[in-house]
Amino acid sequence: MRKGLSAIVVGIALLGLDPCLPSDGVRGESGGGIIVPGQRIERFSIGDPAPDNRTLRTIRKSKGIGITTAGGIIGRITVSSPRYEVERNRLKAGATLAEVLRFYGRGEKTMKGSVIVLTYADQGVEFVIDPADERVRSITVFRPVVQKPSAEQYRKLYEHREKLKAK
Repeated sequence: MRKGLSAIVVGIALLGLDPCLPSDGVRGESGGGIIVPGQRIERFSIGDPAPDNRTLRTIRKSKGIGITTAGGIIGRITVSSPRYEVERNRLKAGATLAEVLRFYGRGEKTMKGSVIVLTYADQGVEFVIDPADERVRSITVFRPVVQKPSAEQYRKLYEHREKLKAK
């Protein structure tokens, strides 16, 4: 038992893994981590308990992942490193505005200081674009905003359902 535990500790030391931090699965500079809009970036998920402040600083410095918390819960996760790619379409920091628009269509476009922010609230992803070269500076993941149908939409749905029952 003791030899097995020693082998694990030595293996962790040789690999340079910090058992206190989640592994991000980054496969070196050429490979990268996964961004899942509305859910997570690597092992950090929206709605999970947030790590302590020291760990958050370490994650920001070593992995380039910024985590915004509220009440001890992860609310937003931001990356600006091209090592991380959006799962479905391989968009990452450095991608062009045209590529973002091709995959996501028109989003809610706002100016924040000197950058363009394209937000896709229903998908839980936001792209910060540098207007000088029209390239993605960072990608933020957050809980998608689900819009409730209006009273008019409910009324139409009810009328349609009643018509189907009458047949």
